[in-house]
Amino acid sequence: MGIRRKLTVCILTVALICTLVPLVGLATEKAPLAAIIAAEMALYGETAPTLSIVKRVEQLEVDLMGMASSGPLVDRIAVITEILERVGSGTSIHLRVSALEWYSTRRISADSLEARVANLETLYLGGPQGDSLIRRIDRLVKMTFPQGKFDVALVKVPDGTTLKIKILTELNSESSQVDDPVHFVLLEDLKMSNRLIIPAGTEGTGTVKVVSRATQLGLDGKVEVDFGSIRAIDGSMVPIKPNPEAFSKNKSLPLAIGAGAAGFFVLGSPIGLLASFLVKGQNVNIPYGTEVQIQVRGPIPVGGLGNVR
Repeated sequence: MGIRRKLTVCILTVALICTLVPLVGLATEKAPLAAIIAAEMALYGETAPTLSIVKRVEQLEVDLMGMASSGPLVDRIAVITEILERVGSGTSIHLRVSALEWYSTRRISADSLEARVANLETLYLGGPQGDSLIRRIDRLVKMTFPQGKFDVALVKVPDGTTLKIKILTELNSESSQVDDPVHFVLLEDLKMSNRLIIPAGTEGTGTVKVVSRATQLGLDGKVEVDFGSIRAIDGSMVPIKPNPEAFSKNKSLPLAIGAGAAGFFVLGSPIGLLASFLVKGQNVNIPYGTEVQIQVRGPIPVGGLGNVR
């Protein structure tokens, strides 16, 4: 690397870190190791548990910003976290990559950031390019949008906003196990104030929390699911929940269950976060592709994307 290039990378890195001054000296909300793991998963789709914490932080800095920095680890991890997880900002990596994907393919990928940028570079330029991730994204944004900018603003999504999802995992009170993942996909765009908040096709993963088998003594079959959260276009996680009003609409949906729709109930759990699938006297069988309605657990601020032609 030439002296001029080294100087340019150094200046860019210092400028980026200077924009994050409020974080210096502050711990991240996550424990340091948890923050590193989250950053690795976002950037690479996998972790590097065999490397030391210092090496892992250095690798993240090099791949994101072009060079490793110095100083207390807690500050360096905070900078990495802020770059990857900043909510509602036009400089959010997730939002910029999502805007590029939405513009070019009308689809938001669930892959790692590294894979998403490489795919965009292949689409635009014929193959993945060198340089830090931030510079690679900057290059694509400047190629795509006027003055290298796009329209984004913070939108507060109200509590109870309804989402329609398709369940991509079969749920059965005879075979499902506690802690099994439950995959689902959003069927319709969530838009507010003419801004895209969560695009259709966005995938999420919940967890089975309770399973009860039906018995000959009349015990009802039951499967309770925590749908967790779904990623918004700016990269923030939007928590979701069942709601009695929204779930009452699910009773009219065609469901392939032994007891028929009349014996099927979808209710909010007493603690308000779990969806309880219950069949009177028989086992629950929720097939792949079942559509249900859930709601946002908010209010929550999200960076909404304006018109992208």
